[in-house]
Amino acid sequence: SLVYIDSLGLALATDTGKKIKGRLIDICFTDMDEASEWGRRDVKLYMLQRAE
Repeated sequence: SLVYIDSLGLALATDTGKKIKGRLIDICFTDMDEASEWGRRDVKLYMLQRAE
């Protein structure tokens, strides 16, 4: 699914596993420093296109 995350931008949602519960998402970064800087936060997410 194609999503838009406030303060991050466009993203591709690829993992919809059973361990993701409620209104939580995991965001994958390619750089560990960037991931650490992002940390954990509340964001608004908009579904732009649902995967079939």
